[in-house]
Amino acid sequence: MLIATIIAAACSDSLEPNSTGGSQLPQTITLGINTPAETRLSHEYDANASILKVNWKQGDVVRVFGASTGYTDYTADADGTDGQPVAFTAMNGGTASGESFNIFYPADKAGTTWDATTLNMLGQIQTDAGETAHLADYTYLAKKAVDLNDPSGVQMEHQTAIIRFDVGVVPIQAKQIRSLTLSTQDGESLNTLQGVGETSEGTSKQLTLAVNAPNSETGVFYMAVLPSMLDAGKPICISLVRIGDNGLSNLVTVGSGKKYEAGYVYNTQLFTSGTNANFSKYNDYTTSSEPEIVDGVYLIKKPGNLKWLIVNVNNGSHNSAGQKYKLTVDLYIDRNTPWTPIGTEANPFSGSFDGGGHTISGQMSFSGATQYAGLFGYVEIKRGTTASITNLHIAADMVGTDIETTDARNTYVGILGYLENWGTFNLQNCTYTGAIDFTFKEAPQSVCYVGTIGGNLTAMGGATTTIDRCQAIGSIKTSNGGDVCFTYDFCYRDETPAPTNSYSQITTTKD
Repeated sequence: MLIATIIAAACSDSLEPNSTGGSQLPQTITLGINTPAETRLSHEYDANASILKVNWKQGDVVRVFGASTGYTDYTADADGTDGQPVAFTAMNGGTASGESFNIFYPADKAGTTWDATTLNMLGQIQTDAGETAHLADYTYLAKKAVDLNDPSGVQMEHQTAIIRFDVGVVPIQAKQIRSLTLSTQDGESLNTLQGVGETSEGTSKQLTLAVNAPNSETGVFYMAVLPSMLDAGKPICISLVRIGDNGLSNLVTVGSGKKYEAGYVYNTQLFTSGTNANFSKYNDYTTSSEPEIVDGVYLIKKPGNLKWLIVNVNNGSHNSAGQKYKLTVDLYIDRNTPWTPIGTEANPFSGSFDGGGHTISGQMSFSGATQYAGLFGYVEIKRGTTASITNLHIAADMVGTDIETTDARNTYVGILGYLENWGTFNLQNCTYTGAIDFTFKEAPQSVCYVGTIGGNLTAMGGATTTIDRCQAIGSIKTSNGGDVCFTYDFCYRDETPAPTNSYSQITTTKD
């Protein structure tokens, strides 16, 4: 593996010290990256050297935090070439001050303070086999205690590593791959949300890389990981999901048993001759099966348990208010099976659902008369009660065909369609990754919302709704939506505070 050290050039255009006695930031800084492997922000794989050649791109933004207070964002003035440092210019409105500074990339995933900044590895989506652009959003870089009065030695440090999967498939099979999911052999939780100070802020049972309609015949995929996620020398399980089946799994050891280190690229070979993947398929043949109750919690251990929840909540025979549910297995929803959301307006879901860090993948398919679409359709929280949806990861496309709207509100969303909250509701550590594509039979005459996390989250008088550590990655497309169908990259909120430690990266198109 090629070793490369990039030294930063000196800063220029320094400003005078501020009135607090600290050093005010310079107008321009020049940043390089200290890395053991050429892993930077625009990526090109060099097969001969087995490295990723990466450079700064014009418009990249870093956030500089003051040791005393505030922050200032800087934007790259030009593309980098051959690993050379690049000048960054301060943007307007910065407030950072202090004797030293902490620097973080990318700025759009940074918090308002250094301590509130987290590294979130969930929600990765690769738009084609062999493509590397998505890595820029997970190539976290940081540098602590920088003296910008003498910045000639500033070098950003990598916080993540890259695993490169070469899937041994024929071209037609490469085009069918829709996701790769990483987990440990013994099912241990992965540290997928980490503070910049390396404290764990959240875990999940697996890390999924969604693949959005690959056109390439090359089965190569890239996943960014935190070095603290995996133990050196222990095998990891990689599950592949392909169109039309519930996947295959491979057990591999990455890095020849060496310690995972930030900045390195680890290569591994996968094969489609692996064993059946460790997740269950929800389809037309799934039969309802009442879940086991352990310590007052309904355990969703198989597709039949989920179907039982859907059927019995929706027909009113099971009262979910005050009840707790936990998903204990990964599930795959067959794309040929019409999906029925949990909860209707007449019989809403009112309990707490813990995803257990598991992933629901595949495709949720809808057609005809549909008012609330999502994993959950209609959720209602009564006054004086508390409920939540937590630790749930959806890596499933949503497809609506010839959708007929109602005369009232209509919501079409990956996780939660409509929330009527009179009490306290928390949506925490949840992700949506995938493509939402809805075609309407006729242009809607009443308002409709198309989003990813929540369609319409309504907090009634005195109610509290919290969205924390959630994220959405993917795309939204609507066809024949008219003038009253609105798209939201995260959720539509009615009297709901802005999400905390959350972000979205959604492309939206309308036909």
